[in-house]
Amino acid sequence: CLLQIMHLFLHLQRASLSQFISFARHRIARGHVQIMVPEMRAAGYINHRLLRHWRNLMAEHNQIIRRGNAIRSLPWRVAEYSDLDVFMLKVHSKYLAMLLDSFSRFGERVLRQYHKKSSAAVWKIAGPIEIVPKQWIRLCTQVTNVLHLVGFDQLHGRLCDWEPWPDHGILAAAASRANKVFGRFSFSDTEEPSIPARYCAERRKRAATTSADDSSRSKLQRKAADIVVGDGSKMADECRGQPTEDAAI
Repeated sequence: CLLQIMHLFLHLQRASLSQFISFARHRIARGHVQIMVPEMRAAGYINHRLLRHWRNLMAEHNQIIRRGNAIRSLPWRVAEYSDLDVFMLKVHSKYLAMLLDSFSRFGERVLRQYHKKSSAAVWKIAGPIEIVPKQWIRLCTQVTNVLHLVGFDQLHGRLCDWEPWPDHGILAAAASRANKVFGRFSFSDTEEPSIPARYCAERRKRAATTSADDSSRSKLQRKAADIVVGDGSKMADECRGQPTEDAAI
């Protein structure tokens, strides 16, 4: 199912910064926004082009693994990825850390204004770019949803200890920074399991199915062996009950 492998992208898209900002006078061009607020380049306009890029990355990765396994150039057999969320988390966690750092830098701009006057009706970010408190809370909720999805535990303030993957420490630091900025204003409100939790549940399910199949196969093999042994014993008994040619003579 397509939706089953793109939860991470969907939540990042919902946290796209351009949805939460407003302008004091008139809207300005995207290029000018990105100059005034550099973190908007990475996290400001997340759209389906990014999703296509992720899919291409996974396809290229799988193709390389497939070729390596085919010519046995790899020291062990490496599995291909079929889940885009798991692929991005385990292979491109440094990129996800960069996105979280972009959210955090934007949030830190807002916090400076918040600390100056928390009761303000609007907080200035840069030039005519601003954000209202209601939109800020919405952004905090969306970013904490992303943190939940990558496996960050808000209660204990750490990224889960899942199977080792490259750049885990970089992602853990970025997630902790984002939690300090956004977590104090909102908790995740998504009911979806995190990527690690979903992956582990699916793996346990596959293991249980494989175990059940192996058990059924073993029972069938034992039954077949019993039938063969039974038929062999019956034939032996029949042979012992019949006179041989020498005895007949």
